[in-house]
Order: sequence, then structure tokens, then C-alpha cells
Amino acid sequence: MSTTARHITTLTLAVCAALSLFAQNETVDYLTRMPLIFSGYKGEAALRSPIGVVNPTTWQQLREVVHPDTAEFSTPFDRDILLRETTMRVRYSYMAAHPDRITFRAWTLPPPPVLSSTTQEIPKDYIVNEIPLTIDDGPNPIMLDDIERINWLHNFDSGVQFSQAYLSPNWYQGGTNSLTLLVNLLWDVKLNEVYHPNYLFTNSLSYKLGLYSTPQDTYHNYGISQDLFQWNLKAGIRARNNWFYSFTAQFKTQFIHNYGENSLERKASFMSPGELNLGIGMTYTKTNKRGNFKVNASISPISYNLKTCIDRKIDPTQFSIPEGKRFYNQIGSNAEITADWKITSNINWQSRIFIFTDYDDFQADWEHTINFSINRFLSTQIYLDMRYDTTSANTDQGWRYWMIKEILSFGFRYAFSTT
Repeated sequence: MSTTARHITTLTLAVCAALSLFAQNETVDYLTRMPLIFSGYKGEAALRSPIGVVNPTTWQQLREVVHPDTAEFSTPFDRDILLRETTMRVRYSYMAAHPDRITFRAWTLPPPPVLSSTTQEIPKDYIVNEIPLTIDDGPNPIMLDDIERINWLHNFDSGVQFSQAYLSPNWYQGGTNSLTLLVNLLWDVKLNEVYHPNYLFTNSLSYKLGLYSTPQDTYHNYGISQDLFQWNLKAGIRARNNWFYSFTAQFKTQFIHNYGENSLERKASFMSPGELNLGIGMTYTKTNKRGNFKVNASISPISYNLKTCIDRKIDPTQFSIPEGKRFYNQIGSNAEITADWKITSNINWQSRIFIFTDYDDFQADWEHTINFSINRFLSTQIYLDMRYDTTSANTDQGWRYWMIKEILSFGFRYAFSTT
């Protein structure tokens, strides 16, 4: 027996088996036994589709394929083609009419149909004149008007990290007791760009505090490694594509008095130093397709910068303020670039660089923060701040205008977001 004859015989036997099951009123598994599915139906009554009963000619052709003695074909392949087309038509018609009786597996489903224009005449049997819009008894469908619009997206992040060491007075290696506490707070609010695509508004408040014990200090029980309150505002109107006409504002200061080691000379306090910067220019925003990397760049050709030192016990010259003055105004230009990269599900990197120049002096701050989330409440953080200031009075021969601060911490972290 030839290969073609064997294939025809196999397909014929399969259809015969399906028809016999129809007569016995049995259910056939669509995926494991037969591509036709009928449950509780017989004959033409089972062959229903959204457009009505399948053409009786189709049923007759299927019966002729099953009984090849009563059918006439030009070539042996015509029988296979007719069997396949008829089987697929009956299968999809029944699936469309009775979706609740079909056993599906996602990886075996055919691709969804694609509507395309055609110049061929469409048979009347395939034209749908009316589409029923009735809804079965059950939960009411969710309409777009019923979804609550969230215009403002909030993001809150807090963390408390600390390290502690205690040594008995007779510890054989020597050493001193120590306690370090780090606090990080961040509250960020931005306008939902989904509902307001032509506007840009972000507002963030952050506070970072680092304290450490100083048992070797004669005058103080603790020292300050970090004390920074910062406010950032950015608002704009879309100009074109990812560009916005924007206004930026930034304010920085600290709250606690800070002293030198073994010294009563005050180094810093509230608004000493304080710094305010305002700028007008353009902002570019971009998010990659995966949504895990965001960049925001602002350029302000017109910028105003104010430095303050209101504490009379602090020398203002160490903050680049002329001697005898408590306020110093500057007009120039600034630029700011922020990046947020979610490297993995538990590793996030944030970077921010701010540059200001009055065309005589140059000042830049470049901050990096890497968060390693261990679980929902524990994390490790690395913070690095690099500063370059040509107006600095402390021009060390090794560092000159460069200054660096680095903090590694581990501890409790809690965050929530409405994004």
C-alpha cells in the first residue's frame, strides 16, 4: 500500500470514529482524541456557529469523505484537502457557538484571526448581520467610567540602618565602643502622565541623617557624618515629543549643629549653609520599552543661585560666601540629569548630577545610591556623593577642588508606592 493510500485510510478511520461517537452521544476530547467536539448533540443540529447552521452541503461532503465509494474526486489529494477543510470548519463553528464546552491548552491554540481588506466577494453564509449584545447573569462588567482616576502618584521610602560594637575594658586587642545610626526618608509626588501627558510635575522631599558615637571626643558624645534636607521641584509643559518647557527649583540645608572633632568651633547648622537654585529651560524625559530605566535631563540657560549662612558663629567664607556677608547671589546656568535603573527585582540604582556655573566659578554634585533589597523590610544601601567646587576655600594639595563622601549601611527599610 502506498504512503498516500495509508494516509487516506488513517484519516477516513478517524472521521468514522468521530461520527460513531456522535451517534452514541459521547464527548470527544478536542486535544487528545479528535479535532471535532460534540457533547449531547447529533447530526446537523450540532453543527451550529454564530451565523447559524452549517451549510448542509458541508455535512454531506463530510459523509462522502467518510464513505469514499459514493464520492468522486479528480485526484487522491482532493479527498485529503476536503477532509481537512471540512474538519476545520466544523471544529471552529462549534467552538465559536459553545466555548464553555471546549477544553483548551494555550500552547495548542491556533493564532488569532487577522482582519484584512479583500476584493473577493464574500459568501452570504459568512456575513454577520446582527451581533447579540446581551450579558449573561453574573457580575456587572467594569466600565472605564467606574475606574477611579489617580491624578497624583506618591512614593514613600524610609530606612533605618545602624551598626554597633561593644568591647570590654580588658579586650586583648584593644579598641573603642561605637554606635552608628543612619536614617533615610524620601517622599516623592508626581503628576500621572497617563491622564496628563502634556504636563510635567514632580515634587520630592528627602532627608538623610547619619550619627556616630565619639568616645574619644572630649566635648561631644556623637558626631555627624551626614545631615541633609533637600527639596526638588520640576514643572513643565510639553513642547514636542519628549521635550518640555520647564521650571526647576532646588533647596538644601541641614538641621543639627555640627562641630569639629575635639573642638567647640561650630562647622554647620540650620541654613548655614543653605542653598537655593531656580532655573528656566527645557527638560527631556525618556523611559525604555521594558520600563526599568528612566532618564530625565534638564538644561536651564537662565538660573539663579542663592547661598546663605545665617549662623553668626560660623565663618561664611568656607561656603564660598564673601567675608562680612551672610547671603550671596549668583546668576548663571545650570543642568541636572537624573537616572533610575531597576537592574534586577531587588537591586536598584539611582543617580543624580547637578551642575551650576556663573561663568567664573563651577560647582557640580554627583550622587549615586544603590539599594540591595534582601526582603520587604531589610536592605543594604551604598551612597556615594562626589562634589567639585572651584570656590572652595579648602584646597587640599591632594584633592584640590574634589570632595567625596561614601556611606555603606545595612538595616530596616520600608517603602510603598501608588504607581
